[in-house]
Amino acid sequence: MKTMQDLSEIDSLKKEIEVLKSKKKKDFWDILQILLGTTLIPVAIAVAGYFFSSSLKSAEIRSNEYLTNMQVKLDSMQAIQEEKLARLSIKVNQANLVSNFFEALLSQDLLRKKLAIEAILIALPDEGPKLVQIVSISDPASAVQSFAQESLNKRRTKLVNEMFHPDKDVRINAYNELFHGWRDDPEIIPLLVESSKENMDNADGIYNTALLFNQLPVKSLEAFEQEINEFIEEAETVGPQTKKKTDQLQEKLAIRRIN
Repeated sequence: MKTMQDLSEIDSLKKEIEVLKSKKKKDFWDILQILLGTTLIPVAIAVAGYFFSSSLKSAEIRSNEYLTNMQVKLDSMQAIQEEKLARLSIKVNQANLVSNFFEALLSQDLLRKKLAIEAILIALPDEGPKLVQIVSISDPASAVQSFAQESLNKRRTKLVNEMFHPDKDVRINAYNELFHGWRDDPEIIPLLVESSKENMDNADGIYNTALLFNQLPVKSLEAFEQEINEFIEEAETVGPQTKKKTDQLQEKLAIRRIN
């Protein structure tokens, strides 16, 4: 039979055992944390390095995109400025040419006048047609008037035909010259409509014609409304881009009629 002393010793032993168990448990978790900590340090560094590198790369990409967009804008602005300067330079040169041509147009030498008329239409694509138009109705010599009108007709026809030229640069030059120099001349409208009928397979030429019609004064278009409607009816089947322009043309005429 166990005595009180024995029970006390047993309790004491139990406590010591519990203390040892607790200490071993604590030592185990301390060791585990140390092991985990030392093991994961390289992994943590690697992960942190990856995210840091990824962030730097993303920032670099965003920076490059921003710089590229800025460069595109700067290039665009520079191109616009260069175009304006080029147009201004052309205007200055044209002004100088006009002064030289006026001397020839005011002379009494008919041959010299005729040469000046031909040169004006080529050298002054923007203002030339207007100057020659004035000569065609105001020159004291009827022969010069007739020659000026004939020169206008030839040049107008040539440019209209070149709107449907196989070469892209020729088409663009023709469009630009008609736009800047002949936009107020309604006589280009029936010529363009007729050339369109003969070149309906030339999609680029048809599109450029629809584009040019949209830039002409409404009054000029209304004077040839039947011809314009014939053009729209055929041109709108050429392609979706051309149809957009013919729709705009119809809307332009419709708005004018409403007003």
